[in-house]
Amino acid sequence: SNYVDNDYYRHKKNTEDFIKDNVSNYLIIRLPQVISNTGNQNNLVNFFINSIKQHKKVKIQKHTKRALVDVEDVKILTCELIKNHNKKTFNFSSVEQIGVYEIYKIICDILLIKPNFEFVLPTFTTPLIENDLEINKIISENIDKENYTYKILQKYIK
Repeated sequence: SNYVDNDYYRHKKNTEDFIKDNVSNYLIIRLPQVISNTGNQNNLVNFFINSIKQHKKVKIQKHTKRALVDVEDVKILTCELIKNHNKKTFNFSSVEQIGVYEIYKIICDILLIKPNFEFVLPTFTTPLIENDLEINKIISENIDKENYTYKILQKYIK
């Protein structure tokens, strides 16, 4: 299974299973963290933005990687997948996998605020799964991967 065994992932898996068992026409796309002008105030990016603006010291796990995706690219991906697929689940892990420290540093640079952090030992790591081949094809045909994370953070951080 691609899931870590905790309540959050068990809930996601149960929801997917419910959809598969009860819906005749579906597409499930497992996404990384979606970035937009709105959204969860407690996600990694918003946590970093708020902490940096308040000059709070942030604890960062040194070798942990994450992936962010622009909501507009999720739309592109979904529209492409819907054309040819039904009753299918896709893993969309990332356009670009990047260290959490790099994400933090980019946000500091955009906000023009000096970093205030310390590295801590990881308590637990979520393995980043690979993209499905169909996802990689859509990314290569529709999304500019060059400096992807930097560009989307710059686009949405005010």
